Amino acid sequence: MPSNQLLPKGYRSHLDLLETERAIKLVKDFFQTALARELGLRRVSAPRFVRKGSGVNDDLNGTERKVTFKVRYDGDADVEVVFSLAKWKRMALADYGFKEGEGLYTDMDAIRPDEEVLDNLHSVYVDQWDWEKIMAPDERTLDHLKATVRKIYSVMRQTEAFVHREYPAIVPALPAEIAFVHAEELEERFPRLSPREREDASCTTGNALRFFERHADPRIMVENVPPFSKGIVHMGTLPEEIRPFLDIGLGFNLDFNHAAENAVYRRLDVADLWRRFLALRPRHFHCSDVVLSTVREAGWDEEHLNFGEGTMDLAKVRELLPDDAWVTLETPGILERQKADIAFMRARDRRPQNLNTPHPPPVP
Repeated sequence: MPSNQLLPKGYRSHLDLLETERAIKLVKDFFQTALARELGLRRVSAPRFVRKGSGVNDDLNGTERKVTFKVRYDGDADVEVVFSLAKWKRMALADYGFKEGEGLYTDMDAIRPDEEVLDNLHSVYVDQWDWEKIMAPDERTLDHLKATVRKIYSVMRQTEAFVHREYPAIVPALPAEIAFVHAEELEERFPRLSPREREDASCTTGNALRFFERHADPRIMVENVPPFSKGIVHMGTLPEEIRPFLDIGLGFNLDFNHAAENAVYRRLDVADLWRRFLALRPRHFHCSDVVLSTVREAGWDEEHLNFGEGTMDLAKVRELLPDDAWVTLETPGILERQKADIAFMRARDRRPQNLNTPHPPPVP
């Protein structure tokens, strides 16, 4: 059977096969007990199969084939292996007489032969916990939903710590807090990615933050980046994405060019985005020119031009720079052009100048 299972490079199990089975049992026992305690749930038994046409089996999207067989004792009645317990759980809450604030959990075993991809997260055989709880009308809020998610995440971290105590070689990796992000926010940040790729890109920022938490040093600076380059979508494009790194003690380098590119790409005001970045109190600056009108064109990639070769409002950049700013000019080309770029940035006259004046001719 083909497999899309992915294993990290150099992966090896810390447990042998038999000990792995024991560990699975320990994890399942610990997790379900902790989940029931945190959410106030009672365990009940769930059906593995139901009569065809009973309305209990959830059809999911209505196209997947169900595993069926006949029961001789019931007049050869057709029965189906469950796909989902969504409908059954609501029926069970009523049948068992649960009240507001009470709920159930169960072990769900299912078979889904039409699963399109078999990988680390998807299998023909489904073995998972399922739960349902009766909410009061005033609990149907986003805050209550988030609070419930945090309780479940707390159980996951408790389970992780329990596994580490039992098997010290398995080191905890989950962050202390769980983050919430809206699908529309991800679409705005990563419009060129698929929904799955957007989630992966968002998680990358979290992984980087956890790394730098262990190496926080103000001499290490993070830099805002362009929306993408060479087809790779970047994180750290907005002040909100930079702020968490500063909160753990890193410095910040503001690249005016990258900020302008992001503003145009997101249809924001360029100067306003510069000011938002400046509110983070950068310790260093990068400057160059860029043709901003091309940022949203297909095949665009970031560029660093000499002053006057692009369309950046360089007079505004110089106006916004602190008087004692340390600036790196990322401008290419012949020495005379770079000298002109340096002279412009060093000028103390903050009044707008004509930046379209050609640079001195190149030295023969």
